[in-house]
Order: sequence, then C-alpha cells, then structure tokens
Amino acid sequence: MSQMNFSQTIQLKIETVKTQFLNFLNNFEVVENGKKIKYYREKALLLKIYEKNTLFIDFNHLLDFIDDNDISDVILNDYYKIEPHLRKIVSNFIFSLTNTNDSQESYYLSFYNLPTEKKIRELGTQEIGKLNSIKGLVTRSSEVRPELLYGTFICQLCNSEVRDIEQQFKYTEPKICSNPGCNNHTKWMLKPQSSVFSDFQKLRVQEESTDIPAGGMPRSIDIVCRGEVVDTAKPGDKCIFTGYLIVVPDIAALTKPGEKTEMGIKSDAVRVKGEGNNDGITGLSQLGQRDLNYRLVFLAINIEAKKSRFNLWNQDEEENQDLTEEEERQKIMENFSERELEDIFKISRSSNVYERLASSLCPTVHGHLEVKKGILLMLFGGVNKKTEEGINLRGDINICMVGDPSTAKSQFLKYVNKLIPRSVYTSGKASTSAGLTASVSKDPETGENCIEAGALMLSDQGICCIDEFDKMDKRDQVAIHEAMEQQTISISKAGIQATLNSRASILAAANPVFGRYDKSKGLKYNLDISAPILSRFDLFFVILDECNEQSDRMIAQHIVNIHQSCGRNINPEISTEDLSKYIRFARTIKPIFTREAALELQKCYVKLRQNDSSSQNTSYRITVRQLESLIRLSEALARVHIQSEVTAEFVQEAARLLSNSILKIEKGQLDIQDEEEQKIDLNQQKEQGQNIIQEDIEKKQQQQRKKEGKISITYEEYLNMRKIIIQTVKDLEIEDSLRVSTEGEDGMEVERQNGFEQRVIIEQILKQLLENDLIQTEEDATKLKKIYSQIIKKLVDVDQVLIVVEEASNLDERRLQLHANYCEPS
Repeated sequence: MSQMNFSQTIQLKIETVKTQFLNFLNNFEVVENGKKIKYYREKALLLKIYEKNTLFIDFNHLLDFIDDNDISDVILNDYYKIEPHLRKIVSNFIFSLTNTNDSQESYYLSFYNLPTEKKIRELGTQEIGKLNSIKGLVTRSSEVRPELLYGTFICQLCNSEVRDIEQQFKYTEPKICSNPGCNNHTKWMLKPQSSVFSDFQKLRVQEESTDIPAGGMPRSIDIVCRGEVVDTAKPGDKCIFTGYLIVVPDIAALTKPGEKTEMGIKSDAVRVKGEGNNDGITGLSQLGQRDLNYRLVFLAINIEAKKSRFNLWNQDEEENQDLTEEEERQKIMENFSERELEDIFKISRSSNVYERLASSLCPTVHGHLEVKKGILLMLFGGVNKKTEEGINLRGDINICMVGDPSTAKSQFLKYVNKLIPRSVYTSGKASTSAGLTASVSKDPETGENCIEAGALMLSDQGICCIDEFDKMDKRDQVAIHEAMEQQTISISKAGIQATLNSRASILAAANPVFGRYDKSKGLKYNLDISAPILSRFDLFFVILDECNEQSDRMIAQHIVNIHQSCGRNINPEISTEDLSKYIRFARTIKPIFTREAALELQKCYVKLRQNDSSSQNTSYRITVRQLESLIRLSEALARVHIQSEVTAEFVQEAARLLSNSILKIEKGQLDIQDEEEQKIDLNQQKEQGQNIIQEDIEKKQQQQRKKEGKISITYEEYLNMRKIIIQTVKDLEIEDSLRVSTEGEDGMEVERQNGFEQRVIIEQILKQLLENDLIQTEEDATKLKKIYSQIIKKLVDVDQVLIVVEEASNLDERRLQLHANYCEPS
C-alpha cells in the first residue's frame, strides 16, 4: 500500500510539473521595444523557420514565472526522470503552434543560466541524474559522428518490424520479436532509414587552475554533446556546461592492456585452422576476479562560453569577410551599450591616452613604463591579414623580457594571464615540445589516434605566457619556430597529417645566464636562446636591478602599501574593467597606413639597417622581420588612439620602442670621434675596400684609432652622460617657463623659446661640472665637449630622444628639445 502511495505521489508530481511547464511556455512574457510578447511562442516559431530542433530556455525565466519552489526542485533533482516528459511537451507545444504533427521530427529542450555552478571535483554519485552546471577548460575534442538514439529493427526470421528501441548508452537490440508466433531473441537487422540518429561528439574537460586545492592534481571528465550542441566548444575554450551526470560501463577497463589484441590474433588463428569459432569473452566467468567498472560522464544539453570582459577577443575575423563596412560596424555596436561606448570614446579623447593606459596596466608593479607600453601594444595587437594566395600575415606581437631576478617579470605574466580569458601560463623548464605545441595520443575506448592540444594551441587567438623561457631544452625551442612566425603547428605522426592554428601572442620572461645581466656584453652572451627565436620577437625589454636611492624608496613604499591594505589602496587611473572594454572595442578597428606613414616606415627601416651595418655590437641583425614588427606596432598604436589610419607619429613611436630595445642590448664600449674623422674613415674604407678583405679593414681601423687618439667610453658612462643631457634640457625648459610667467605678470608680451641651441646645452653642462670641481684643465673641457656633442648626435639620430626644431649650418647652433613622447625609463 505504501509503495502504491509513493508511486502515486511521484506521478502526481510529474503531472503537476508538466502542467506548470506548458503554462510557462505559453504565457511567459518579456518587454521588447515597449511591447509585451510571448517570448517562447516566438522562439518556437523561429525554430521552424530556421529548421532548428532545440528550444533554449533560461532557467531564471522559469523561476520568475513559477512561484512553487517544489516544481523547480523536481526539475533540478530528478531531471533524468522528467526529461522525456518535458521533451514531449516541447514537441507538442511546437506542433500546436505550427499546425504540424510530423512523427519523424522530434524537438529537444536545453536549459541555461542555472542558479548554481559546481566544480568538476564535486561531481559524485549523489549528483547522478540531477541538472547541474559545471565550468572547465576544453583540452580535447573528438570528431562529430552519428549516434543511434531510437532504433528500428527487422526480425531476420519473420521480417517483423520493432520500432523505437531506446539505446541505453550502448547498442541495444529488442529482447524478443513482437510477432507472437516468433521466438526470435538475437537475429536482428537495423533499419537505418526508420531509426533516429543524432550528431555526437565527446569532449575532454579539465577543471580550472583556481579550483585545484593545494597539492592536488587537476581533475578531468568526459562530456558528451548531442544535436545542436556539437562543435560549439573547441580546445582552449573556457565554457560553462549545463547538463546531467550519467553512468556508463567502462568497457576499456574490462580487459587488461593488450588482451584485446591477443584475443584477436588467437581468434584469427583458430579460424584459419578450422578448429572452431572463438568469440572472445562470452560470460562473467571468463572475467575471473576482475570487478565490473563504471565511469561518470556528463551529458551536456547546453554549452556557453564563460562570461568574460573580452567576449570579442575570440572573434574570428574570417566570419566578417563577407560583410560590408556598415554591417560590420552595426555588428560591433550590438556588443556594446551606449554607456560603454560613451566611456570608451571619453578615454580616447583624453590627452596622453597612450601613457594613461600604459600606467594603468598591472598597477601592483611600480614603474617599468616602457615595459607596460610594450605589453599594452601586445594586448591591442596589429591587424591579421590574408593575401590573395591564402598566405596569412600575423598581427600578433611577441615580447620577451630579460633581466635580473626580482624585477617583476613573472608579475607581468600572471597579470596578463588573469586579464585575458583565452591565455595559458606555463614554465619553460617544465614544458616539452609536445606540451607547448600538440601531441598525438590514443583514445582508450576507440583505440583511434587523436590530437591533444598543447599550450600554444590552447591559447589560439589569445596570449601564451611562458616563464623561464631560457630554461627550455634546445629541442623544445626548435618546436615553436613555426608557431611563433607562421602561427601554425604542423603534425605528421601516426597516420595524422594536420596543420593546426596557434594564432597567439607570446609573452616570454627569461633570466640571464650568469644570474645577473652583464651590461658589458650583448644580449646573445647574456641569454641562452638561439638566433632564429631571437629574431621572431618583436620587442625585447632588458630590465636591470640597479641601485638608486630615490627609486628604491618609492618601490619600497609601493610594496609596503600593497601588503598593508591587501592592494585596496591601488587605484589605477583607468580601472581594469574600463581598460578591458577599451581593448575589446579597439581590437575591432582595422587601421590603414597613410602615404606619409608608409614613407616614414621606409625611412625608419632604412635608418635601422644603416645603424645595424655600422655597428658590430648588436645581438641580432635587423631584417624584414623587424620591418613587419614596425608595421604591427604602428597598427597597435592606431588602435590605442581609436583611429582608422596609421599616421607618421605612430610609426615614429614604434621605431623608438624598437630602437630602444636594440640599443639596450648593445655592448658597453662606444667610440667617440668628430665628424671630419668619420669622413676620413669612410673614405679610407671606400678606397681600400675594393682590394683588401674585411679583416684587414678592421685592423687598419684599430691602428688608425690608436694613432689619432680616439676616445672610448663604457656603456655605463654613456648612460650617465645621457641622463645629464636630458636633465639639463628639462632644467632649461623649466627656467624658460618661469621667465615667461614672471615677465608675463609684469604686463610684458613674451614668447617661449623654440628649443635650445646645442652650444647652450653643452655650456650649461660644463658649467655645472666646473662648479662641482669635476673639470681640472682646459684639455678635459675640450674632451668632454667633443663627447657630449657626439652623444647629442646619437640622441637625435638614433634614439630620437631629442628632436631638431630649427636646423642650422653649424651643428652647435641648431635648436633642440625633448621628444614629446619621451618618458623616463624605469
């Protein structure tokens, strides 16, 4: 009696849920454009128009419409039992709206926006059959195959048809023939044209790194997708999966490794000899003492990309190729509200937006503004292009940071990894070539070879952060050559020939070979990385840990404030949320070079090549790859300023960043000579270069230097003199502004000076040195004057720290001022 009452109670609950659910589908309303509409009635009609078969239902709508919590609890806790009833209601609901009743057509429902999310490691047997949401990273996906859901079988003895045999997660035949006079149990033939099939795909999903407890290993679970859910998630995507947990037999665990192969060989041998028929395992007795194993599988009814601030970051540019400019602009605007667009354009119109955005990046790190500028340009990126021949030209920017320990390199990597949703953080020491690119593994169930995604493939259309880049094995470094330049990964292994996409920027951090960076040597002596990989990086940043009382005090104060308030006192000028929205919008812009910018680009590239040929101390040659780097950096700067055209100013700033990167990796010995001596050297090379080899030229140059008493200074001395020149120009500008303000108060009409003569700058420096007793004789003053004039020439021609505002026939009389984009290197 109690059993009957229990069954009646369950049946009553199911009937109540069915009634309430149908009422919800018919009557739920939303307001669109000031008008109430029957939301799910409209969606159901669209399904018929677009030939879809899945009705997606927001669970929050159901909670708002149904006041009875018991109804939602039944759907959440007994979803496996009630799902067939709900599916039938959806089919009848759509049939009633479209006035059709096609028995061959079936409809499905899919819930999303569940109130709670569970972690993968929380999925136990108590969750079987319950409706849940989980989140994780897709690491592997199988190909899409057909799956038999309801089979129609023909009896091979009497030709009777048995329809709608539900498959229990394995190939399931009828138990007995429907013909009363037939006693068939095993002789069946499938009739495909009357059976119901569905698309099937299996994903391997790993839990996020934040969900792994201390000392734990990341958990993974297989996710089964059916119908319209297939092919919505790819390796590297972070998704939210809605569905329910099921139990399936673990067939692979029933046999020992290699036992299937041995059985197959033995069976074939027996058949050849004609000694009978061996069908392998025929009963539990042949399994011995082994246990029957089952495993948990998550059956997904809905997959959605995890909500992130960069929901346009993974936008495939190929999808927009067929759209007109107006359609593409409208599609972009749909992703932003009016308030967001207003905030974005407000930031873009502010002064020094480039510096403001860079200083707001990674607020927990003090200083390093040049490094932040480089990372900012990497986040914006250049424009990916495709030629008519189908060749891809990468727009992603690769950056390498080299420097002493404790200079916040890993902090930058961690920040970028948290900021970008599709990014992977890995260590070069603990990574192999297969782990970085891709590997071929065998599926334990089907025995087929499949591709397992590596770090670069998982970060496709994102950023791959590689720490301890110099600790990678040489063979592993070779594996990423193709991925860094061509942005593809080619595999030819185990019968698989494939070319996979790895359209990712690489942000690498490396330590010097001997612990600390030796400034007297170039980068190739400080860093154990091959020349081909060096040339594939767009920017290098050498970060030195130098003792400076003022900067050390500011860094100490900054770090103490962070620890004192747990980072609550760190308030960047532009918040991380606004910065994310700004980058998300800017990446939709595709800037084009103006004619002036193109000419400036050629000029900058030729100048870099000339400086490279005249100096033997650079770490790598300036090649066409650096020209492409200039193009990408210029396009990124145009995106920073929300402009559709690349101007000459953007090219100049890109050239400054690139030249500073090359300047910092030069050797420490600099030769100082005046203009006439340089002309003598050049003429001697032209006269002698046709008859003698290069080694003789270098020997004669060294001998000539010794004869003429050339002056050589170390790189540290050059940096100190460079600082003195820049500070002197700043002091002169301050004095000039004070003079203008003072004389202006007296009613006099005054104008600011347009730069300062080179002679005045050098005289001001020598005056300060005399006051500090650093110049003893007139010979010392003449020598220093020559050195400072040559360093100023280098700051104008090479570093572009100073610019010429007024030319003169005599170099000492030309007027100079600081470049508008100059900032102190941190």
